[in-house]
Amino acid sequence: SRSGEPGRAIIYRGAGDGEVILDGEGGERAWNAQGARHVWLEGVTIRNARYLFVGNGGSHLVVRRSRFEMTRVGFEAITGGYDESRGFFVTDNVFIGPCKWPRPPRIEPYNAISVSGAGHVIAWNYIHRVADGVHGTEHGRLAASDIHNNDIELCTDDGIEADYGDANVRVFENRVTNCYSGVSAQPIHGGPLYVFRNAMLNVEYSPVKLHNDTAGVLIFHNTSVRVGRPFLIDPAGETVNDVVTRNNLFVGTSGPALSSTGKMIRCDFDHDGYAWEVGPFAQWNGRTYRTPEAARASGQLYRRDGALQLAERRLFASGLRPPADFRTALPREANDLRLAPGSPAAGKGVALPNFSDGFTGPAPALGCCEPGRPLPHYGPRG
Repeated sequence: SRSGEPGRAIIYRGAGDGEVILDGEGGERAWNAQGARHVWLEGVTIRNARYLFVGNGGSHLVVRRSRFEMTRVGFEAITGGYDESRGFFVTDNVFIGPCKWPRPPRIEPYNAISVSGAGHVIAWNYIHRVADGVHGTEHGRLAASDIHNNDIELCTDDGIEADYGDANVRVFENRVTNCYSGVSAQPIHGGPLYVFRNAMLNVEYSPVKLHNDTAGVLIFHNTSVRVGRPFLIDPAGETVNDVVTRNNLFVGTSGPALSSTGKMIRCDFDHDGYAWEVGPFAQWNGRTYRTPEAARASGQLYRRDGALQLAERRLFASGLRPPADFRTALPREANDLRLAPGSPAAGKGVALPNFSDGFTGPAPALGCCEPGRPLPHYGPRG
């Protein structure tokens, strides 16, 4: 119930002489910081409660270098708007849940990190066996926040949700492996939501979920490898408004490679690479296009360049190909999406200021990994 002050936070930190365990003894909450401000928790293991850390309506909460052994929810700080809830810093933690892969018939209630408000950083966490890795919620809105360099695997719903976000939320350089979908945007209230440089392997549904009349999503330099349609947009007739894509690499096994059942309004999908084995290229606003050239010639999908069709057998240095069955979980180390020498995706992008600066070829590469650069660091640091 106590709060600190700006520059004078109350800090609860493990002493470093052994594991510190906060045990909720089977209760509702292990750590209650509801409404608290300028409170830190660092270097502890939290377990054995329905909610391990609750900071609803709080502000300037720091949780880092801790382990969350979840029975339902790990870190939850929702209900606060932009004035109440600001400046959460959730980094370098481990969240372990009870979920099993593949996804059961119903959405499970196990969420690692749930937040609302503005000015947050959620980064360098390892998240394993939950429903949503990062959960967006209608109980408060989200803006001006960064979600990056997280290592997320075995999520039976969404790796990262920016759902109900407003403006200037960035989701970037995350590794998402064996999840129902990679990044969810259902809905975004005008945005922009920036989704860039994410590596996604074996997502069951789609790399980016665009549902609930979403509007204002910018999708740049992501790579997804999955069985089935490379990029599926299936909002059942809802609108998909003002979505822009560039320099993504979508790899799958069947067409339509770009498949949408929604009403696409003012969308600008251009200069992405698709690799798939059989079937047509695109389904868009009720029409089917057999090839990228037919889609470009129609004047309906593309304003300028159109899409690139690639051969998937020579794309990645590791020899990675789409899995035969999404129900078989892959090790997260297999999610290495660096391009092979001479890859057809190398040098095929377009320059995007701030997103593709410093590219190594004649033009930026498609996808999340620029040739000659190391992989980002995913998950807790040191």
